[in-house]
Amino acid sequence: MKTKSIIGLDLGHSVIKLAEYSPQKKEILTLAKMVLDPEEWKQEADIYKKIAEWIKEKKQASSSEIVLGVSAKHAILKQCALPKAEQNIQKAIQWELEQSLISPVEGYFFDYHLSPDSATDELQNFSVAALPKKNIHSILEHFSHHDLPITVVDIDIFAAFNALEANHPEVGSAFLLLKADLNGIGCLAVSRKNWIRYDFIEVPANYSQLQEEEERTSSIEAISNQWGSLLKSIFANEKEEKPTHVFSCGDLLEDEDLMQGIQSAFPLEWSPIQSFQNVSFPHEKEQQEQIAKMAPHCATAVGLSLRFKGDDS
Repeated sequence: MKTKSIIGLDLGHSVIKLAEYSPQKKEILTLAKMVLDPEEWKQEADIYKKIAEWIKEKKQASSSEIVLGVSAKHAILKQCALPKAEQNIQKAIQWELEQSLISPVEGYFFDYHLSPDSATDELQNFSVAALPKKNIHSILEHFSHHDLPITVVDIDIFAAFNALEANHPEVGSAFLLLKADLNGIGCLAVSRKNWIRYDFIEVPANYSQLQEEEERTSSIEAISNQWGSLLKSIFANEKEEKPTHVFSCGDLLEDEDLMQGIQSAFPLEWSPIQSFQNVSFPHEKEQQEQIAKMAPHCATAVGLSLRFKGDDS
């Protein structure tokens, strides 16, 4: 029986986003967000039961596959070029990355993205990621225990890029993709359609609880300085095309003070990812404003729901 829907699950410690996509109808069926108290994670069994019940309540299709988005923070990201004649892409990628791994390839999940615009007559370029299975083994077990087996494990920044490609074909050949959540701020640099580097900026674990203006200002300044240093490093690379645009997504876009601090660190054009610009999501007219506001925050979940093939889980 064909899968009736694909559920993209962007799993964070403070916020969980869900997007359910119907391949048959070619549209988003459900969009939902669940806010959590980080303290709840101290009782893992209870929190996963709560999440599982929430997913079952929100999803519309009777049969679904779940694509889990995990942070690229602990992943190994590389570029590799493979012959166009290569038949087993997955095995070839594993062989290419083997020298960079500290454990046998069996201990990793692999994900990859083809960059067709940068291919030659004989080679095709891939952006690839290897994620240690030990980092997410318990997550998979918890979901399986609640009859919600994970079909695919995907890297969050790859999924956000997928949502960007689907909705913003005008992105150009050099830009930055920013995923800003309380879990941290991930930045993917793209040049000549190739993913040239990924960087991660830590957000203080207690950032959302900071009440004193001085503490918030200090944290925002520290994050903004790291962002500025990162951009200087990217622009110092004379071999690559310089980005002029930042496409952004994630919950921290709502933090006006933080975003103002980051944006003022370097003069670039900024645009939030409009997840439903080209991806259909039928809704009532009175929901238009709310859906438009949620679009950048749910970009990763939408990208996950669109990406359910070509991964090794």
